[in-house]
Amino acid sequence: MKIVDSRTHYGLKLYPESYVKDVSLRLEEIQIEKIVLNPAYKYACECCVDGFYQQYLWSVGKDYVVMLGMYNPKCRVRAEIEINRQVDKGIRGLVLHPLHHNYSLLDEKALKVIKIAEDYDLPLFIFTPKREEILKIADNVTIPIVLIGVDYVIAKDNVYYEVNFNTKINADKEHLVYGSGSPYNKMSAIDSALHTLKVIEYDENVFYRNIKKILKI
Repeated sequence: MKIVDSRTHYGLKLYPESYVKDVSLRLEEIQIEKIVLNPAYKYACECCVDGFYQQYLWSVGKDYVVMLGMYNPKCRVRAEIEINRQVDKGIRGLVLHPLHHNYSLLDEKALKVIKIAEDYDLPLFIFTPKREEILKIADNVTIPIVLIGVDYVIAKDNVYYEVNFNTKINADKEHLVYGSGSPYNKMSAIDSALHTLKVIEYDENVFYRNIKKILKI
C-alpha cells in the first residue's frame, strides 16, 4: 500500500518528538513514499516562519520529504518577500492558520497572501477555517485548498479534506487526502497509518493519488 502522508510536523526543535534523526517509512505491506512537512506549531503563537526554516534545515538530504511554506499575514516581513524566499527553497504549498495567528481569511492582508499563493500556483493548506470564509475564498481562486480539522463539506471542486483515524467527513474519495498529524498525535508516521487503516479502508486516491495531484509530485 503506497502512501503519501500530507501532514507531518517533523523537524521542529520546540518539540523533542518532532526533532528526530530520521523517520521510519516501511512496515510489512505499508510504504510511505513521501511525508509532507507542515510547519505549524502545536499551540497558538504569533510566530510566522520559524517552523518553516527549522524544517528546511532538518529536511536536507531527506529525499522523502516535501516542504510546505507558512505565512502569518501579521508578519513584519512583507508577504511577497517572505513567500518568494520560501518558494526559492522548494515549497510545494502554503499553510495558513487563522486560528493560531488570530486573523480572518477575509482580512485584506490575508487576501493578499492568498493572491500571492495563486500567482505562484501554490495549493493552500488551511487549519480550521470558518465555513463562510472558505465559501468566499473558494469562489475566487482556482488553486487547490486542503482543509484541516473541519467537520463540514462544501460543493467546490478545488476543495479537499484531510482525514485520519481521528476524523470523519462525508466527502467523496476524490476530495479526501490522508494526513496523519504525526508526531503531534503521539504516534509515528507508520503507527498513524496503521491506526487509520483500521477505521478507513485503503483507497489509493485518498492515501496517495489525490495529494500527489495537488502538490504536483
